[in-house]
Amino acid sequence: MDVSDKYSFYENISDELEYLEKIRGPKYLSLTLVVPVTLTYVIIFVTGFVGNVITCIVIWRNPTMQTPTNYYLFNLAVSDLLFLILGLPFELSVFWQQYPWQWGLGICKLRAYVSETSSYVSVLTIVAFSVERYLAIYHPLRHYGSGLKRSIRSIFGAWLISLIFAMPFAAYIDIDYVEYPQNSKRNSEESAICAMLKENMPNFPLYQLSCIFFFLIPMVFIAVLYVRIGLRIQSDTLAQNVEGYVHGETKQAQSRKTITRMLSKCSILNKHHPVLCSYEMLIRPS
Repeated sequence: MDVSDKYSFYENISDELEYLEKIRGPKYLSLTLVVPVTLTYVIIFVTGFVGNVITCIVIWRNPTMQTPTNYYLFNLAVSDLLFLILGLPFELSVFWQQYPWQWGLGICKLRAYVSETSSYVSVLTIVAFSVERYLAIYHPLRHYGSGLKRSIRSIFGAWLISLIFAMPFAAYIDIDYVEYPQNSKRNSEESAICAMLKENMPNFPLYQLSCIFFFLIPMVFIAVLYVRIGLRIQSDTLAQNVEGYVHGETKQAQSRKTITRMLSKCSILNKHHPVLCSYEMLIRPS
């Protein structure tokens, strides 16, 4: 390659990068943004990984910790670890280099699938845990008898539903390219991004449905459950206070009657046998 060919080659690359920057935006973000984001992601990864691994180990190794509540916590830890390991690193790599996507189509789809699945599992696990708390308050005997089996079934159901409903994200996400030069039917490898663009979107509102069924409805459902739980606890507390007050009044009335009888008896005995009256006062329980 002579000097003129080299100049032409680098000029073409420069033109391509300028064109891609107009279409895609800057290839590299400002370090004032990237560095704080990276530090935040690293802190999230380290603390999340260590904390969730410890949670899993403690629950797994201690039979006394294997309760319905801790099963849900274990499941939340697993779903968090799944995202931390298979989702977060690729999210961070995009901050350092917007394009081209260097990890291939398989990782692109896996990243989307894992992110959605993990999110859905976490939401459904919290819903199931809230139902468990509700049953413990409103139906304690039924909750005590089948809580462990029900929690296992709920966790299995949460994963099954999440894996199924996250599939569209893996199916419709793709690696998108910019045609360069224009009208050349040639894709620029430097323009590759992993994204779900409008032309790749399905004929149904995927993101809107995901938001409704895995955010809004669960949020309202959980809020209703905890409002009812709060009302039940408040009513039980009030009933206990009233019962305690009634019992207290009854005991006081009984004490007053006893004292009245005792004083009446003493007033009679005191005229004839003062010693017996004193003895009566000593041995009579208050």
